[in-house]
Amino acid sequence: MKDTLQFKINATELQAFQLLQPKSAFDPNTIEFKIQLEHKMDIKQSLLAVICSINLMSNKDLLGSITVNCLYWVEGLDKISTLKKNKKQLGFLIDAVNAISISTTRGFLAATTRGTFLQSVILPIIDPRQLKTQLETEF
Repeated sequence: MKDTLQFKINATELQAFQLLQPKSAFDPNTIEFKIQLEHKMDIKQSLLAVICSINLMSNKDLLGSITVNCLYWVEGLDKISTLKKNKKQLGFLIDAVNAISISTTRGFLAATTRGTFLQSVILPIIDPRQLKTQLETEF
């Protein structure tokens, strides 16, 4: 396998979006973002799916949620055992697709909340290395 990984985004899909009427007034600057990333692989087709789910919370109340699926084609994903031995290369791939997926979800969130009580809420820049993720080997 090469020293560099080649990958590209194949597709994005809004899987779920929900808005809940706030129970009380809230400050948009104090919204908490609960982010969950899930990974699934289809090794035979060299595909990696990153499912990014975000809950928007205010004072422990759920105001909304969004789930976006980002699908990536990864060259040589069928040689995943080689990647597992090379933690640096696998770590780079996961960090890269996580960052892209979070940014993509940020865009979906801005588009879907336009014209709503959450339109001024913007997902901040997040270091994806600080998030715990789960990697599955099948879709």
